[in-house]
Amino acid sequence: MAAGEGFPTPMRVITDLGEAKLERDSILTIGIFDGVHLGHRYLIEGMVKRAREKALLAGAVTFDPHPHEILFPHKPILYLNTLKERIGLLGALGLDFLVVISFTPQVACTTAEAFIRSLHDHLRPWEIWVGQGFVFGYRREGDVSQLKVLGSQLGFQVHLVEPLQVEGEPVSSSKVRALISKGRIEEAALFLGRYPTVTGRVIVGAGRGKGLGFPTANLAVPEKRVIPADGVYAVRVQWEAENHPAVANVGSRPTFGEGKRLVEAHILDFDGDLYGEELRLEFIKRLRPERRFPSVEELVNQMHLDVSKARKVLGQRRSPMAGVRRYEEVEHTADACIRAFGRDLPELFANVAYGMFDLLADMEKLHPTIEREVSLEASDLETLLVDWLGELLYLREAHGEVYKEFEITTLSSTELKAVAKGGKGFVPRMDIKAVTYHDLEIAKTEEGYVATIVFDV
Repeated sequence: MAAGEGFPTPMRVITDLGEAKLERDSILTIGIFDGVHLGHRYLIEGMVKRAREKALLAGAVTFDPHPHEILFPHKPILYLNTLKERIGLLGALGLDFLVVISFTPQVACTTAEAFIRSLHDHLRPWEIWVGQGFVFGYRREGDVSQLKVLGSQLGFQVHLVEPLQVEGEPVSSSKVRALISKGRIEEAALFLGRYPTVTGRVIVGAGRGKGLGFPTANLAVPEKRVIPADGVYAVRVQWEAENHPAVANVGSRPTFGEGKRLVEAHILDFDGDLYGEELRLEFIKRLRPERRFPSVEELVNQMHLDVSKARKVLGQRRSPMAGVRRYEEVEHTADACIRAFGRDLPELFANVAYGMFDLLADMEKLHPTIEREVSLEASDLETLLVDWLGELLYLREAHGEVYKEFEITTLSSTELKAVAKGGKGFVPRMDIKAVTYHDLEIAKTEEGYVATIVFDV
């Protein structure tokens, strides 16, 4: 099946360049992509679009560990993502394949020309997309100029991408690392395109939080991971298919004289055993620095205030994530098709509905003035998604309205309650007759959730 034709396929991950066997030419990019921030996404999404237009494969080459670890072992580097998370984030951008090269001292000694010739022989690049500061090969001897020379010799073009800027500053992984390390979470989110996260497995702690009335989940965070500055944060905790509001503490708990730096989260209104479970903390806002309190009583009083502040922050949360996609259109053999994204299931369901109505009508000038309540039960999550969209289509037909805002108040694998907000001032675009079950799947990713939906038009 050609790229861009038919139903989308998952990204292929290649760990041995010598075994890469591509069925046709590709458009390629090369980089570490730590964090998969807005700059990375800007480059890759443009490259993927170009590949689809040319019916070529879209691929990326990355390295693990970070070359900095091998080249400068005396200067440790902290990662924004684990390799697993990086692969998940890159896979969500529509790449056909990702090559993960194990960066060893031997690889570090590869000349610039030998490196590019190897990629050319195995990955068939028709075009290579890079940023202005791209360097490669032994002692960083290769640059964009040499890449263009090699391209003229080997038969590929070089596409130079201008750096993406946010609020007048170029987006970079080092910038994001610095902001997170200083606890400047909201600024980091502007460059990342999402809130920073930390993933870890829950381990047994001292149990002191439970005794104070604030039980916490203590996380074993992977080594060499960027962790926000010591302090108290409003966070969202993702566990399995659910997201929970929480307060997280990063630090050494100076009130009790403990010196080991920990990440722990008190999940609001939750009572359960999480030992051994993997949790993902999404840091939304820093509430205060960590500090030592004169007494346990004063600490407890402050913790109550922290919980109150966190509830307010999380209840009023609005995403600052410039450039984040709600959905994307997917080419399909016959009908209309979209791929929608969500950090959690309620956001996914809202974005699927938004995508459907964006296909139906131009709602740019529509100001929601009407609310419609929806309450549904179904046998499973996929059926619930189809019924949700079907009910919205019914409301559209019954009332001549379209909807652009969706508040999901209750969502489980079998039940949904929501409010759809819209009106009648819209310009029609497409007539969607029904939502189909064709290849319908709700998939969990490192970023959250993704679903592909085909419509009968």
